[in-house]
Amino acid sequence: MSSVKIDLIVRFMLRANESYDKANTQFLNFIDNSQIITEYSVINARKNLDNIRNHLFMALGATLFFIIVASFKLSQIFLSDIKIIISSLSGLADGNTNIPIPRGERKDELGIVNHVLEVFREALIRRDVVEVQLNKEISKRKQTEMSVRKTEERFRALYEDNPLILFTIDQDGKILSLNRRGASQFGFSSDELLGSSIFKLVMSDDLGDAKKMIQQCTSLPGTRRQLTLRNTHKNGNIIWLRETAQAIKYNNNDSERSEIMLACEDVTEAQDLSAKLSYQATHDELTELVNRWEFERRVTRTLETAKNEKKQHVLCYIDLDHFKIINDTYGHAAGDQLLIQITKELQKHIRSRDTIARLGGDEFGILFELCSMAAGLRAANVLVKAIEAFRFPWGNHVFRIGSSIGVVEINELSVDYGTLLSEVDTACYLAKDLGGNRVQAHEANSEQLAKRRGQMFWANQIPKAIEANQFELYYQTISPLNKSNELHIELLIRFRNEQDEIISPAVFLPAAERYHLSSSIDKWVVNRAFSMLNKMKKDAPIIGQCSINLSGTSMGNADFLQFLLKKTDEFKIQPNHICFEITETAIISNLHAAKKFMMRLRDKGFMFALDDFGTGLSSYEYLKELPVDKLKIDGVFIRDIDKDPIKQAMVKSINEIGHVMGLETIAEFVETKSILDMLKEIQVDYAQGYYISKPQPFANIAAIEKSEQLPAISKAD
Repeated sequence: MSSVKIDLIVRFMLRANESYDKANTQFLNFIDNSQIITEYSVINARKNLDNIRNHLFMALGATLFFIIVASFKLSQIFLSDIKIIISSLSGLADGNTNIPIPRGERKDELGIVNHVLEVFREALIRRDVVEVQLNKEISKRKQTEMSVRKTEERFRALYEDNPLILFTIDQDGKILSLNRRGASQFGFSSDELLGSSIFKLVMSDDLGDAKKMIQQCTSLPGTRRQLTLRNTHKNGNIIWLRETAQAIKYNNNDSERSEIMLACEDVTEAQDLSAKLSYQATHDELTELVNRWEFERRVTRTLETAKNEKKQHVLCYIDLDHFKIINDTYGHAAGDQLLIQITKELQKHIRSRDTIARLGGDEFGILFELCSMAAGLRAANVLVKAIEAFRFPWGNHVFRIGSSIGVVEINELSVDYGTLLSEVDTACYLAKDLGGNRVQAHEANSEQLAKRRGQMFWANQIPKAIEANQFELYYQTISPLNKSNELHIELLIRFRNEQDEIISPAVFLPAAERYHLSSSIDKWVVNRAFSMLNKMKKDAPIIGQCSINLSGTSMGNADFLQFLLKKTDEFKIQPNHICFEITETAIISNLHAAKKFMMRLRDKGFMFALDDFGTGLSSYEYLKELPVDKLKIDGVFIRDIDKDPIKQAMVKSINEIGHVMGLETIAEFVETKSILDMLKEIQVDYAQGYYISKPQPFANIAAIEKSEQLPAISKAD
């Protein structure tokens, strides 16, 4: 075979190898310089390299064919070398790059062939390296694509089912996108809301605020705005949303546009709870009327308009008559139902702009706004007549109740809410004192109102006096008329003012009863009396019996009962030496509770006297039911008994009935010797009055120094 032909074959194979090297270099440069390589581009590059390899194999095949043909002619000369070349070619054809290729310094055609085979083997080795890199890159790209898909799926799930309602809107409010929860929260599908205006979801009252928020976001991109707005569900229900908005700018075809991201939190439940708590804080739970605190706020507001705008308003204070009897006799259920029905009755007769409030147990306030005094008085009289005509059925009974109403004008001269309430309260209870079922206007110069204002002064003074121990105990002797030497006394309360003057209980006790302070005074008396009895000196006179007055309020108070028993143990008081005096009026106001109270203490050994007996119309009837030990004949029968035969007969009758029932009798207001002699003749058991002795400080008989500290009532009591 000529050297020319072999040279052509070699040049052909070298050009194929160069082509392969060039393609491989371009591919590697492409990978190194490319920022984004897709699987498609990698696969195309690999196909090009495979094509180059195929061309090399074609060259090898041609070379192989040439060698086979030439081998027949050169078999004698080159047989062993040709076998080695054939073996190498066979191995390279199978992709084996580890086969041995003869190396030497041969300069003939076979040396050139061996060189070509070595070059080709190196090309195959480089191809394998590139293929490994390709496989790694493809695997890496697949993993990246899978991670991107998972991230996108996770993001989509987080977006669609996010607890927040997410909107993207343009600066005109058009909905560009929203999550699935957002659509369902409004009762719509996403398709129904896409492209529509977000403002159609906002309640009309909040629409202005919503548009203002979007405008602010658009004018200041990047800043956040937050607002709580009312939106409307598809079914018409209100949805409260706390909306946070932020605008994001972007370029669109060389023009700048803004999109607003809107994240909304459903706060309907919190708003409903807040509204409920607010309602409870300003309304009475039973009647659902505004309560005292809200009423004060509204009256204060109208007071400001009266002063600043010269407007007139009217304030009314209503107290129901006979409510306590129904409530105490038939229980709180009856009392509550009565209040509910009375509320409905009152609401029938007031204007929508007026305010009616429950101020206390059976006390109501009405604020007539923009109303003259004359019109307010007419409206109040309508209410009195409506309540008088009202009938309350309960069980087998039908009850009638009445009312007393105080009225005061709110004008530019009015001072403040406290003063107004004091004035209208005073007028109301003057109406009650005058018989009830009437309206009483506040009159600044009224003598009766002045008396009520005095009671209000004492209502404020009494708690201070209790705390400062300004009250003092006096005693008056109750003299036995049966020649007994045992000392009986009645304890009386007095008030010592800052001028060291002694004030009679007739001045402050009416206020105590009116303003429910009687029980507090009773506690002070019991605590002071028991402590003084406990500290009496050995040389002090022995008190056979000590009488203490109790109010009707205390007799219906379980807390007071426990207090009394506690003090009995604390000061080691012998109950049989204590007699509690109670009035017929106090008992009748709550007969069941009074009997229960008296029985509990009588079981302990205490005694009871029925004070002011004979003044009530039903004295004898109640006397049979009450567990009393003594009767105190009212002073109205004792005065002039020595001159008036009718009074003599009445006292004699009371005395005889008392003895028949096994009770001892006591005559009050014994002021002359002739009265005392008459009582002895009638055989009354005890006498009490100025003729026997005048009231004296109890510290004198107890032989206790005034400077000696006595225990006060603790806060725990």
